[in-house]
Amino acid sequence: MTIETMNEEGILGLELSFPKVVTFKSEGHLQAHKTEEFPNQELLEKLTERIRVATKKPKLLSQKKTFRPNFRISVDAIDLINRNHYLTKNNLSLN
Repeated sequence: MTIETMNEEGILGLELSFPKVVTFKSEGHLQAHKTEEFPNQELLEKLTERIRVATKKPKLLSQKKTFRPNFRISVDAIDLINRNHYLTKNNLSLN
C-alpha cells in the first residue's frame, strides 16, 4: 500500500487546518473565542514554517499545459510520486 501503487484517484498529500474561532459546549456555544492565542496555534505556525523550509511548490506537467497546484512537496518525494498510477496513466508529472 503505497502512494505509487494503491492511489487510483490521484489524491496526494495531507491538509492541515486550524479554526480561527471556537465555541465551547460549557458556554452553550454562545461565545466565539479567537484561537490566535491558543498554544496549538503556535504549534501550527512552527509546523507550517518547518514544512515551508523543507518543501517546494511543484509544477504539474502534462503534454499540453503546465499547472501550478497549491501544495508543497519534498524534493525527495517527487520521483516516488511521479510513479503514481494515476499520474502515469494520465501522462502527468511533477517537477
